[in-house]
Amino acid sequence: MDVATAAVMLLGTILLSSFCVRSPALLQPKPVYKVYDAVATSPAHIFMPAKAYSQAAVDTFMAQQSAANASGEAVLESSQPPYQPGDAGRWILPDADQDFDHLADLLDNVHRMNHLWSAYTLVQGIVLMLLVFR
Repeated sequence: MDVATAAVMLLGTILLSSFCVRSPALLQPKPVYKVYDAVATSPAHIFMPAKAYSQAAVDTFMAQQSAANASGEAVLESSQPPYQPGDAGRWILPDADQDFDHLADLLDNVHRMNHLWSAYTLVQGIVLMLLVFR
């Protein structure tokens, strides 16, 4: 019984050491993640993904916009390119998924750390039960 308790205690020590060594490497958050395009400036488009400015996409859209203006079927009221978050026509730009991917990786690492900590807690509970039964 004592050998089993010592073995489980050793396992708990290994899990805790692994948690302490791996945690700093897994958690390297950035101060800000730009996941949404215009959270503060455009409440109507709060869940629009962050956009990467692309001159080619803007040029194509502006050409379509000027042709639509000539035919009276304009998509936007203004003829200004969408440079800033919250500008009309930002939806034409390609999505910038880089920060979203970084945030998803960070949350995945937190999930892994949670599993490791749960395993450590389970092992410590088993150690306490073995000590009580002894």
